[in-house]
Amino acid sequence: MLGYLLSVGGVNRHETDSEVRHPTLPERSSFVGVEVGEDNLPVAMTIKPSWKDAFGPTEYGESIMTAYLYAVLEQNTRRITSGRTPDPGIGLRDMVPTLLRTRDYAEYRELYLGMCGAGSYLAYGLGLDEFDQPAMIVRADNAGLTSIVIDARWAAAADAFTIAHDIVACSDQIRMQRPRLYVDSALEGESDDQLRARLIEHVNRLVKDYTA
Repeated sequence: MLGYLLSVGGVNRHETDSEVRHPTLPERSSFVGVEVGEDNLPVAMTIKPSWKDAFGPTEYGESIMTAYLYAVLEQNTRRITSGRTPDPGIGLRDMVPTLLRTRDYAEYRELYLGMCGAGSYLAYGLGLDEFDQPAMIVRADNAGLTSIVIDARWAAAADAFTIAHDIVACSDQIRMQRPRLYVDSALEGESDDQLRARLIEHVNRLVKDYTA
């Protein structure tokens, strides 16, 4: 039988059938500290100078990604402990006020898919590689970061503070790309069924205008 491909932070590792098939949980990093917000994106990051001695430039992205995943694991543990869902996804009551503001079906569909789909976001760091291309590429979906790719030559010359700063800046870019939610205090007292009814009525009107 063929082995399978396990992808962590954009770095692929091939494992055979004789090896454990379950992804291991991320471990706490001794060098990288990550603080994530409620949206599962980094809001702060610290990297010890000794980190550059512990890893080679080609390993920087994966080591930071592992530290980030551990921070997300801690975040989810806190959510579960407090009785909340570990998924920071957008709920009905969050979506409806925003969707009700859409003016046509195309706008509604794009916004709805952005909220309910996996999402795909891309951000670039400020540094440039030897070809004047972005030296850092950060990818994410609606659940959080999916990969951090850092050019090895640029990373070798950059200090740890700059790398950490650029990753947080990329996370801010991604945060801006995600759908923005509108809060309507007039709808806060309505039940979920009432909100669904409002949304259905709104969508029917948009579809009618779209097909007219």
